[in-house]
Amino acid sequence: MLLLAYRTLKKECCKEYRCLNSANPALFEKSEWQADDRRRKWYVCYKWLVCIYLLWGLVHDWLLYEFNANNCKDTETACRIKWFVYCTSWAYLLLICQALMSAYLITWQPAATKKSEFSTFHRFYWIINNMAYALSLNVSLVYWTLVYSPGVMVLDFSNIKGHVTNSVLVLVDLMVMAQPVRLLHAYLPMTVGLLFAFFSAVFYLFGGTNRLLEEAIYPVYYWKYPLKAAYVGSCCEIGILLMHILVWLVFLLRSKLAQLVKNSNSQSEDESGVDIV
Repeated sequence: MLLLAYRTLKKECCKEYRCLNSANPALFEKSEWQADDRRRKWYVCYKWLVCIYLLWGLVHDWLLYEFNANNCKDTETACRIKWFVYCTSWAYLLLICQALMSAYLITWQPAATKKSEFSTFHRFYWIINNMAYALSLNVSLVYWTLVYSPGVMVLDFSNIKGHVTNSVLVLVDLMVMAQPVRLLHAYLPMTVGLLFAFFSAVFYLFGGTNRLLEEAIYPVYYWKYPLKAAYVGSCCEIGILLMHILVWLVFLLRSKLAQLVKNSNSQSEDESGVDIV
């Protein structure tokens, strides 16, 4: 077991796995559970349904969400604009971007992969995908452990969408898609975490407030107390790293299960083709 873990980690550290490149771009345009590289209608439909759901959630938050005294003490317009200051919103926007890019690749790009070209679009999608998945999982983890207050926060559609179904969609997609996950790409989502830490500090210094007119975007992340804020930020960075490791482990599990299924199907086909004398 230890030898297998060592070999796996050693393989992850090779030059081929460190860079944002792939010799098989078709992996980014199909499901792990199909035997060939042909486009599958069910997979295309699945990807676009995810996009529609995520976009509907965005429209709901921007235009339809009803504010009250418990979730907004500023003007309604200001509260809608302040949607952008929350890390949940950053993760959700990244999730939408990667979903739309993935749907585009699967719907319109398969012909390009016949030339075995890993395009700039593939690479940019992979970057956004890495950022979105680990960040979304970490947002859910941090929200339910540090931020959520049962007496104040309501479990409405917006809350569930941003802190539950976001992670469910990530885990489901990880088990369905065929694209690889590289352990050393953890720096990508961690960079987003650092950017949010910098943004929240600047936001505080320039007198920004959240929807409740509080100086901190999140009460636990209050830059009036820089040491505490730095500690919370460091913990969040560790959380993002752990979530990326989780994403990588799910990828390894999916790959192993898919290989077992394919080997079993191949063995069954071989046995059915044997002539009985």
